[in-house]
Amino acid sequence: MKKLIFIMYLQRIIWILSLINFIQPQTIIDGNYHQGETKFKNHNLSIGIFDDRIGLSLIGYTYNIKLNEMNNFYLGGGTSIVAHTISGGLKHYYKKSNLSIYSVFSLKRMFMDNEYSGTGKFNTVTASFSLEYNLSNWTQINLGGVGVLDDAEGNYEFWGYPFMGLNFRF
Repeated sequence: MKKLIFIMYLQRIIWILSLINFIQPQTIIDGNYHQGETKFKNHNLSIGIFDDRIGLSLIGYTYNIKLNEMNNFYLGGGTSIVAHTISGGLKHYYKKSNLSIYSVFSLKRMFMDNEYSGTGKFNTVTASFSLEYNLSNWTQINLGGVGVLDDAEGNYEFWGYPFMGLNFRF
């Protein structure tokens, strides 16, 4: 029994160390994307009607970790005043240019704290398909749709919502 616990402990340490290895920012070199060498931006602030990474939020923040040229892992949180969300997930680009196409898969924990929608916590799993238009090297407009699977009322429900927002990378 002690050997099994020790092996599980070592597996977690190895997983955490491999994740830390990806945290160092890398550079993007793609003549079609940013016209030369540009440093990867780890921070993202989103403002708008919901979000594909944070969910039902009006304002959200994510910390991005570049896995490779087409994939980013992120952790973040956001609020829409009546609901608060923490989130983690994977963003995958299908096409990277001034008009990028991508999808997001994420796990979220939502906290409700008002008299209209109730109080409590629940988990959601989401997947989205989105378009991202680069206004500048640090500003983007995002729009798309999100599919959600939640366990809010003790049973699983599937629903979706559209989103549109402005993102600032720094």
